[in-house]
Amino acid sequence: MSSEPSKIAVIGYQGRMGQETLEALAKHPKLTLGARVGRQELQSPAQCALMLKNCDALIDFSNASAQVEIYTLLQEYEVRSPMITGVTGLGDEVQKLIELYAKSAPVLQAANFSIGIALLRRLCRLSAQALNEGFDTEIYELHHRHKMDSPSGTAYALAEALVEGKQALGQETSISSGSLSYPRHEGDIHLSAGRGGGVFGDHSVFFLSEHERIELKHSALSRSVFADGALRATLWCLQQVPGLYQMDDIWI
Repeated sequence: MSSEPSKIAVIGYQGRMGQETLEALAKHPKLTLGARVGRQELQSPAQCALMLKNCDALIDFSNASAQVEIYTLLQEYEVRSPMITGVTGLGDEVQKLIELYAKSAPVLQAANFSIGIALLRRLCRLSAQALNEGFDTEIYELHHRHKMDSPSGTAYALAEALVEGKQALGQETSISSGSLSYPRHEGDIHLSAGRGGGVFGDHSVFFLSEHERIELKHSALSRSVFADGALRATLWCLQQVPGLYQMDDIWI
């Protein structure tokens, strides 16, 4: 890599995480801002693609509704820069577009860029194996009143880690959210969410038996933990070959 700071495009720069990422970039010794991309820039795709091609990596904190437009632009104009995306609430169509882009560029996809959440996912895998009998599993997450998707992408990422732990034992399970059906099926994972105030992000995983309760919890104290994690992920991604990666590949 050049001794010059790598140029980073921030997609969705007008949002809360986009603004936090701009602030983190302004202080970073190895990364610098190369381009800001928002709704207005996307309306001129050829010019936008040229901006992105002039950057060494892309960080996307936009929203789910913009994803088809973004990845169509990347493919049509043959942009091949590493992508670090924290956009959640995606459907199957968008996920396929991300996987297609990952065939020609490194893509790190994460619902949460915190090292604490990466560790919590590992603990979930281990706990799902150790507490595989006689325990019900609940995930509860709490975010600020403005968050759009519910439950959060991080909550689903934790649930997926629990499923991976159970699958290692040859056990099948299901993930549900919203109202519970009764009687509850043993081994199923249930997610619930709350929205209010300015909470940056709380996630709790409960293992509940007839005789004890075990709780794993992570609380974000500021958005800077996500922006700093995204920049660490960017430095790592700049060294990788094309493929689809996650935060576990960095931290664990």
